[in-house]
Amino acid sequence: MVRQASSPDEIFDVELPTIPTTSRGLRLSVGTTTDLFVKRHAEANTTTRHPDNLWPPSAKRAINRWKHADDSRTPARPMTSAPTGPGRINGTAMHGLYRRAVTKETSEATAYWHGHLLWQWQEVNPGTKAASSELLSAWNLILAEGLSLQPEPTPYGTDRESYTSTWKSQALLAGSLPYAAFSLPASDALTWRVAAGQAGLVYDREPDPQRLGYERIIAGRAETYGQLFDLDAISSAYAEALPDDIAQLHIAALQEHRDIRVGTYASADLLLEHAPLPIQGLTLGHPVAMTLMQAWDAVALIPVPTPRHAESPVAASKPTCRRPDIPVCEHEGRHAWIGEVDGALSDELLKFTQVYYSTDFLIQGKPSSLDDLLGRPYLIAVTYRRYVATPILLRRKISAELHQLICCLLRGMDKRDDEDEQVPGRLQGPERLHAEARINQAFLSSV
Repeated sequence: MVRQASSPDEIFDVELPTIPTTSRGLRLSVGTTTDLFVKRHAEANTTTRHPDNLWPPSAKRAINRWKHADDSRTPARPMTSAPTGPGRINGTAMHGLYRRAVTKETSEATAYWHGHLLWQWQEVNPGTKAASSELLSAWNLILAEGLSLQPEPTPYGTDRESYTSTWKSQALLAGSLPYAAFSLPASDALTWRVAAGQAGLVYDREPDPQRLGYERIIAGRAETYGQLFDLDAISSAYAEALPDDIAQLHIAALQEHRDIRVGTYASADLLLEHAPLPIQGLTLGHPVAMTLMQAWDAVALIPVPTPRHAESPVAASKPTCRRPDIPVCEHEGRHAWIGEVDGALSDELLKFTQVYYSTDFLIQGKPSSLDDLLGRPYLIAVTYRRYVATPILLRRKISAELHQLICCLLRGMDKRDDEDEQVPGRLQGPERLHAEARINQAFLSSV
């Protein structure tokens, strides 16, 4: 019953790749690194530089500069004299949110804590007006989910679940988070409900079935979406970034929620997971730029060739439905074979299958070596499908070289013995796995 309140993992340490571009310049991130852009800076700077300084003066004009985004949600630095991480700008440890333009349409973004890279993602630029709400912040995703690219050091301490629940409960009271679901000890939950009444929040609660003595609380703001967000500006951002038919579906959902309270979803009977994607993003306090990237990633894969006239300015003004983040094989002859992979790529491939392996797959366990993977090549397809099915903002990034290799291996494994060439119109390995993941996501969101 809804009521008004009364009173793993391993990090892939790789070079950031060149990101493939669609017809309108939209790019999707496929790489991450702990020492950001060291190689790119080194190529631009021929003079000696301090190895920990990621921003030598002579390299400032080589790439777009990182801009720090002020945000009151930024977690405090450690109280103890903990060592700082390698992320630095002009010798100063990076701390907070940083963005830089990649193209007119996209930006790269990172979250740092005391010099340590917590998370990295890419955003679709929605325009300043659409992204101006104080309720929207990347920290609302990172801290609410306890995201980090490595187990430690992080701001979460030894009990990540306790940290995220406490953070969400306090962020709601402070007015920096529109909605959240969390668990608190029964005594703390009682204190929180009193404060929620003073803050005018809407909530629902029930005993936490997984934690004895805890209450599970779902809470949200009492205001409507139209009162909290500039829905017209956000609708314009979706219209500009997405294909017309898909954009109109998202815009209709936004307009239909104009007079609906955010707290409507603060109910155990009405799951936010069933709400349209733009509503999920706003409700959780995610920036429009991040939700737009999720919307783009969810665009259905349609195996049609790019029309010749797409190079014209008019035709290229809107994105096509071709998946822009699936590397194509431009080599001549047969596709790659696992037995031929060596060097650093072999280590990356093994790490990839280990990170995205699930105990639900098979009882044999994670692959322990490249020879083990050679004996179970199907694991590449299984783990890649899980990688694709992971929401893009929660997806662990991989290098462009590894992505290229995986797609080539999948096409080789998917090729029929009686085929000299791929049959036109039939989806190959990586494209087929993308399509299956999208179909599965659509089905899960409909039940």
